[in-house]
Amino acid sequence: MHAIGIGAGFSMDLIKRGAQAGHGEYLAIVSNNSVSKKIIGLLEYIIKPKLTNFEITYDTNIFDKQECSIPTKISKGKPNNIYLKFKPLAGTVEEVLNSNQTYLNIAYLDE
Repeated sequence: MHAIGIGAGFSMDLIKRGAQAGHGEYLAIVSNNSVSKKIIGLLEYIIKPKLTNFEITYDTNIFDKQECSIPTKISKGKPNNIYLKFKPLAGTVEEVLNSNQTYLNIAYLDE
């Protein structure tokens, strides 16, 4: 769901949370001069292809699987966030992270 607030009386918090809950984008338009330009920009973003054929793997000995947020789609041309929460470490950070292992791997799989 995408949410758009137009004018001065909309709730920015409401449109942000609505878009986040619907895995969409939000748009705030306060000036009538930019309505068309901003709506067209949002529509262009929406129709851009998303990457869905990718794989994100991480070391479950280091990261808490229950607390990780991995996207199911990655938008081209826009920053994408991946959230990983460290488990409580056994030893110092240097001891745990000094081994030659891969902690996080992102692979884009071409079709």
